[in-house]
Amino acid sequence: MTRIQRRIGKVSKLGIRLIILFHLVILLSGCYVLEQGYYQLNMLNAAVTFQNVLSNPNISQKVKKKILLVMEVKQFAIKELGLKYSKSYSSFVNIKNPYVAYNLSASRKDKLKPVLWKFPVIGVVPYLGFFQLADARIERDHLDKRGYDTLLRGVPAYSTLGFFGDPLLSTMLHYPDPVLIEIIIHEMTHETIFIKNYVKFNEALATFIGKKGSLLFIKKKYGVNSKWIPYMDGLNQDAILFSQFMEKMIKHLQKFYSQQIPVNEKISQRDMIFKKYQKYFQVNIKPQLKTNAYKDFYRIRLNNAIVLSFRRYYEDLKIFENIYNALDRDFSKTIYFFKQIERIKLDPNLYLRWWLKNKKNYNR
Repeated sequence: MTRIQRRIGKVSKLGIRLIILFHLVILLSGCYVLEQGYYQLNMLNAAVTFQNVLSNPNISQKVKKKILLVMEVKQFAIKELGLKYSKSYSSFVNIKNPYVAYNLSASRKDKLKPVLWKFPVIGVVPYLGFFQLADARIERDHLDKRGYDTLLRGVPAYSTLGFFGDPLLSTMLHYPDPVLIEIIIHEMTHETIFIKNYVKFNEALATFIGKKGSLLFIKKKYGVNSKWIPYMDGLNQDAILFSQFMEKMIKHLQKFYSQQIPVNEKISQRDMIFKKYQKYFQVNIKPQLKTNAYKDFYRIRLNNAIVLSFRRYYEDLKIFENIYNALDRDFSKTIYFFKQIERIKLDPNLYLRWWLKNKKNYNR
């Protein structure tokens, strides 16, 4: 019996549904999922219901206030934004580490081509998630030795697409209320709309809905004169501005990488492009920003994995804004529209562009 198998034997109180899915994924995906699956199930086993947390005198009032806020956000997202109801965010887990998990992504050095991994249910993804930093570093070092650009970063939250009923994590409570609100709506979007094999689309859509939905919630809860309104408006505007800037840089990089020159020359010359755009950002984009969300971009030591990570979350945010405007800025219509895209089995990015050109024929 392996070490992981012995560990799994100790995990109790798990539903039949979890165990069946867990073993199915192990059979299809191997040791990586076996290792990470143990930590996932163990964390779920440690979850405490919101009711028990709120009635526990040993839990701080700060944590309880955050939980009450999350409960409000969830109801708002379901009733007024049209996001899907699930059992997520009805329990709490205290995480001892600063992050709940670590995401590792990689790319070719001579082109914007991510390393991809394939899994059941979710399909092809451009990153791996690890619950233990040491495990993530081992895999990162392996990819580094194979000549890839890599990016390893900690994450405060993630989504299992609602299958497991994701708990609220203590790592999410360190953020100010507006950011926490955005995280909850972002993750609930993944549970509502998920198109297999299109991670960039899923993440960019969740980024847009998270930012737009959190602004609507804040206006309703705190009023249109809330101090958070200018901040959230600024975040939304900055995200679109940054998205447009990244699109310009990525087009330049793609054109450069497509040249018929030796790979070593591409790798040596790409730094000049990185520095050119970081200087452009510092001089032209940073003065336009209304928040500090992206202010340090020009200081980052860029590589292709980092560029692709930015693109994953910020590609074509303006197109989502255009869809929202075309649907009368009605959130329920917008969510319904994107849910229908799941059914058409087409490239969602191409479909959005086609729809905007032909929206007069769309029967709302």
